[in-house]
Amino acid sequence: MAALTQADDIRTRPELSPLAVPAIPDTMADLLYKSIEGVSADAEARLAAHLERHRMQTNGERWLAEGAADLPLVRSYQAHFSEAYAALQNELSALRDTVERVSGPTLQGQLRTLTAQNAASVEFWRAHCEINGAQFPDLEAALRDLDHARGLLFPATGRFG
Repeated sequence: MAALTQADDIRTRPELSPLAVPAIPDTMADLLYKSIEGVSADAEARLAAHLERHRMQTNGERWLAEGAADLPLVRSYQAHFSEAYAALQNELSALRDTVERVSGPTLQGQLRTLTAQNAASVEFWRAHCEINGAQFPDLEAALRDLDHARGLLFPATGRFG
C-alpha cells in the first residue's frame, strides 16, 4: 500500500549516479620528465648543429665563449631558450590546474555529494524492494589516497615556478 501512495516518488526517482573520477592526462609522465636541463640541452644541440653546418666545430665554441654573446645567432638561441622555458612553465601550469581539477577539494566535495545521494537512493529503494549486497567503497579512504597522490604531484608541477 505504501508503494501506491508513493507512486510518483517511485516513478520519478533518479537512478544511482556513477562516481566517475576524471583521469589525469596520458601526457603527464612525459611532461614531468622534462626539465630545465632538457630545455637547455635542446638549445645546446641546436647550437652544435649550427656550428657543424658551418664547419666551426673546432674553434666555434671557443669563439662564442670569448665574446660572441652579442651576435644575432647567440641572441637567437637565448630567445629560443627563454621561449622553451616559458613553454615548459605553461605546460606545467596547465598540468597543475588539471591535477587540481581531478583531485582537489571541488571534486572531492562532488564525490561526497554523489555518494550521499546514492546512499539515500539505496535506502529509498530498500523500502520498496529487496536490495542485496549494495556496498559502497570506502570513500574517505579513497579520498585520502587521492590527497596523497595530489600531494606528490603538486610539487612536481611547480618545480620551475
